[in-house]
Amino acid sequence: MLLENQLPFFVISEFYDMSYGMIVTQNPNQIHHDPTFTPTLTKLAMLRILEKLPGGIDFSKMDFENKSISESKHFLDLVHNVCLPSCSRDELNDHQNKNQRTCFNMPCVTELKDAGVKFEAREERNQSMFDIHFDHGHFKIPKFKVSDSTEIFFRNIIAYEQHSSDDEPKYFTDYTSFMDQLINSKEDVSQLGRHEVLDHWLGDDEKVALMFNSLGTGVFISEQFYYAEQRRKVNAHCRRWWNRLVASLKHDYFTNIWVTVATFAAGFLLLLTLIQTVIVLIMIITSPPS
Repeated sequence: MLLENQLPFFVISEFYDMSYGMIVTQNPNQIHHDPTFTPTLTKLAMLRILEKLPGGIDFSKMDFENKSISESKHFLDLVHNVCLPSCSRDELNDHQNKNQRTCFNMPCVTELKDAGVKFEAREERNQSMFDIHFDHGHFKIPKFKVSDSTEIFFRNIIAYEQHSSDDEPKYFTDYTSFMDQLINSKEDVSQLGRHEVLDHWLGDDEKVALMFNSLGTGVFISEQFYYAEQRRKVNAHCRRWWNRLVASLKHDYFTNIWVTVATFAAGFLLLLTLIQTVIVLIMIITSPPS
């Protein structure tokens, strides 16, 4: 998967076909003769590549006859052609004017929690790792796995996107940029872990945060950002004072059931006292002078 080690796919494919042809000729009784079984180089390569991907892909649903897959330039290009979002960038950003699709900042996970945003691991069939959605204060993010090879994988696929003029949009670059803004510290990683959005085997949340924060160094982000509409919704949600107020009340008063009961009891007693005071004043005002 290293960028500097990529060889033209058609060259490797020719060698593979020659090698497989020799095996069939020399060992005809040991070869699988099921006509539906076609051990092409692309299929064998994807079996190993899928193990390295941070997001799940259903191997049985992959269309190996698709032109973009069958005519991949090399292994990195094959990964880029296989890992596609369920919807296009234009479909995702159809509510936003093209001239407004500029990159802007977004609060991190802990700040979003303070604004009442909820996080949920998205586990649906045929979904892509890029299928992140935000609606009505609810973030749905496909489960993401981080291992020792994740950073190497991302650095090489991002480098390929950055130096490829014909690969638009740059999904991996936009994805890591979006996650970089969600994750600023180990607390953000911990929060995503609690919600089963992120599963890592690095042993330290700080390492995961540093990985995402460093992936965007020196990387060019296009104005045609894939998550532009999602980020606009997030910022619009955080700007509403009501969302911040409700989240603050939940955090300060309603995290503990006994605190909640005491708060309601105090409020109820205050209301009764207020009603009693109003009634006494009405009786004084309306009663005839003695």
